[in-house]
Amino acid sequence: MKGESRGGVSVQASSSHSGPTPFPKVPRVSGCGGCGPLCLRIYIALCPGSFARCTAFVPLRLSENTQLRYVATLALSVQDQLTADDDDDNNMPFDTELTRRLGIRIPVVQGGMQHVGYAELAAAVSNAGGLGILTALTQPTPDDLRKEIRKTKTMTKYPFGVNITLLPALVPPDYAAYAQAVIDEGINIVETAGNSPGPVIKKLKAAGVIILHKCTTIRHAQSAIKLGVDFLSIDGFECAGHVGESDITNFILLSRARQSLKVPFIASGGFADGQGLAAALCLGAEGINMGTRFMCTVEAPIHRNIKETIVKAQETDTALVMRKWTNTTRLYKNKVTDEAIKVEKAATGDKFDDMAPLMSGKRGREVFINGDPDYGVWTAGQVIGLIHDIPTCHELVTRIEKEAEETLTAKLSLASSKAKL
Repeated sequence: MKGESRGGVSVQASSSHSGPTPFPKVPRVSGCGGCGPLCLRIYIALCPGSFARCTAFVPLRLSENTQLRYVATLALSVQDQLTADDDDDNNMPFDTELTRRLGIRIPVVQGGMQHVGYAELAAAVSNAGGLGILTALTQPTPDDLRKEIRKTKTMTKYPFGVNITLLPALVPPDYAAYAQAVIDEGINIVETAGNSPGPVIKKLKAAGVIILHKCTTIRHAQSAIKLGVDFLSIDGFECAGHVGESDITNFILLSRARQSLKVPFIASGGFADGQGLAAALCLGAEGINMGTRFMCTVEAPIHRNIKETIVKAQETDTALVMRKWTNTTRLYKNKVTDEAIKVEKAATGDKFDDMAPLMSGKRGREVFINGDPDYGVWTAGQVIGLIHDIPTCHELVTRIEKEAEETLTAKLSLASSKAKL
């Protein structure tokens, strides 16, 4: 964060304070009156686990969106120092194709998420032992993506990747330029998804990039294999966002992948804990991908009200929209999705005019900034019913690791070499 300017405010890293208390290195905002009181108050707020109050200590001169990212950075800085003694590069509790190829400790990938996949979250996941992912199209331009990649490199020494999702648009983004930015910045892991990814995958593969491609059907997975992808991310119907049109849940989809695919795959959609990771491994996956679960962590740069909304939600609190236009999407169920469903039912032919304002991505982005869950549409998977807290990424990934190991060990004890009469 050295020398960075956010919203017209200069932000620089301040050094740790001397004395018996191990103060974290935190950003200093020019004109805030000195970093000493700020460091102390942030430390008191964060270290005992009282993350709920940390926004009260962020300088009010920052924009609301920048405050969210600022707090996430503070949490990441403190968590890194608190867990530094636990860092052991040689501790590899899982040995799967995913951990070996990507160089990560825990076979957990943080999926790409629009307006969520910033440096703060990606770095926190990678520091925790998983694979953090930046979302390319969250950045307005390829040059902005370059800056975010460089920023992430200052926040973690571990591998991280970039998501490039190709979606239908009247004026599509310059996907080739985003891919070139990834290549130029030395990123060697990319998660791809969406329509007609062939040209982007070809460009990335020519540069030696490892590709994880997200699919919702076995047919699409087989097509992706022909493009040369290294891993498939098999996305069950439980997932957030684009669920496809086949409505196949992961229990069947993962088993079909195990039976049919010659390329290693990870499981995506419906995962939030170590029991889920253990189940995915038993079904043949090399790891799991989580999106909604990582939204509900301290470092996720979204408003705390949205995180608390997820914690309170049930697995029934999502809605499917856009099926009429063969673009079925799972969203958090709110006032806007209720209206969208009514409009969709009343729509004739392919007319989308009345639907467009309700599905505005701009309004969805504002949800994460203003904290009003009913302000616009935002994606969430059925896994919201399994999320009951807002941990740090380190706490979450460590817990998943422990739960998965305990679950696999316990279930092994159920098997006997000799049948008991």
